[in-house]
Amino acid sequence: MKKRQAAKTAMLLFLCVLTAWALCCPAAPAEEEEEDEGFYVESIEAWDRPSTLAELGLSQSAPLFLAPFDDALRPETGKTEIQPGDRFTVLSAAETWRMVRTEDRIGWIKTDQEHGVNYDVFPTDTTLCRLTMNASLTDDPLGWGRIVTYLHAGDQVIALAELKTSLGDLSGRVLVETEAKGRTAWLFMDKTALEAVPVVQFEGGTLTIADGVTRIGGSSLGWRYDDDEDPYGVNSLLPLRKGEIDAGCIVTSEYLDGYDEKTETFRTRVDRIRFPRSLTAIGDTALTFGSFPEFRLPERLQYLAKGAFYAVSFGKIIIPAGCTGDVTRCFDRCDIGEFVVEEGNPVYSSRDGVLFSADGTVLLKYPDGKKDLHYDVPNGVTEIADWAFSSDLMDNPLQTISLPMGLKKIGQYAFCGCGRLHSLTVPLTVTELSENAFVGCVSLERLSLPPGLEALKDENWAEYADLTWYNGDNGTTLPEPMEDEGW
Repeated sequence: MKKRQAAKTAMLLFLCVLTAWALCCPAAPAEEEEEDEGFYVESIEAWDRPSTLAELGLSQSAPLFLAPFDDALRPETGKTEIQPGDRFTVLSAAETWRMVRTEDRIGWIKTDQEHGVNYDVFPTDTTLCRLTMNASLTDDPLGWGRIVTYLHAGDQVIALAELKTSLGDLSGRVLVETEAKGRTAWLFMDKTALEAVPVVQFEGGTLTIADGVTRIGGSSLGWRYDDDEDPYGVNSLLPLRKGEIDAGCIVTSEYLDGYDEKTETFRTRVDRIRFPRSLTAIGDTALTFGSFPEFRLPERLQYLAKGAFYAVSFGKIIIPAGCTGDVTRCFDRCDIGEFVVEEGNPVYSSRDGVLFSADGTVLLKYPDGKKDLHYDVPNGVTEIADWAFSSDLMDNPLQTISLPMGLKKIGQYAFCGCGRLHSLTVPLTVTELSENAFVGCVSLERLSLPPGLEALKDENWAEYADLTWYNGDNGTTLPEPMEDEGW
């Protein structure tokens, strides 16, 4: 008994010593959690600069918005304003807007661009996200702001940025874009309730662009041209456009697998691209390579960049009734079999696979993939648009084209690259003929022109027209150009 009691006492003494040692010794550093590669949100390193409206060039009270847009939701149903004497902290900026913190909330005020800091410090990358649980959204990430709206599991938002300030630990709070009371709002929510949504998925030969994506191709959302004609080009300004998610450029060859040398085909191929209704813009080189028997453009497409599609073969291009973007110059080195325009489109119509204006008076685009050797332009057409019969690869099979009486205008590069066209009669009704209308028509032997018009040589004449000469019915004869003449 004494030995057993002594053993128990020794064991208790050992445990006490071991516990004391564990308490005194520093704990081993915990292993860092691996960052979730599927969800990345940039951070705003807040300025935390005290300021007043006068310092930002404003002499009157300024409304506080929940997003940097004139029509964005304001707190307290639009009655909250910052007064000239109020002090606030400037956290960030985007174009002429400043993100500020008042005593009880965070919001945006619009300033005079000539005052204050005129460069952008707001992140340009955005992430399409889905809620994994119900969540509340507030106008203040520190927790004492009011709850503006609630969202449910499965709802989608756009994650914009995490805000890091000296006011407290804001890790795990993300600024997102959503709608509240029918208007755009930028609100804060818990990051743990979000998961990234893949913007492009490939399965069974179909590429699916996620619902919520607003554009594909071109440069990222943080860039644009100064040129108003191409607002989705490249420059260093941050254009704040609501609700934009970019799926990037789609190279269809990336999804091909298992090339069979005997059949010279891939075991998998991209047969179809499924666009969401949210897609409104297609940027430069958005889709490259591939072959599609039938290709349906997005339902609500409003903008297409020049060269949006590169080296793609289209058997049939379907233009829905709601697609109003300019589709005439978006195909670069592409082969097109026919255009089909659905009824009700206010901009386009189609006839025998050729693309016309809605009223049929302007021939917009002849598909160079048509196999016909002759084409009769329909009566009622008064204009052949710029680049209408152009062929980037000079493989348009047309040898002759009949133009109707009543035609008035032939646009720039209208027949550019029609390398097999050997004769053309321009009606007497034509009064406007572009000087570059026949660039690259290397087989054109006879061009009948009405009096007063002439086919002017362009700077690229010698490059294309080594074997070309024009015999005009109006008496104008253009000799075959010689290389030593520098044409």
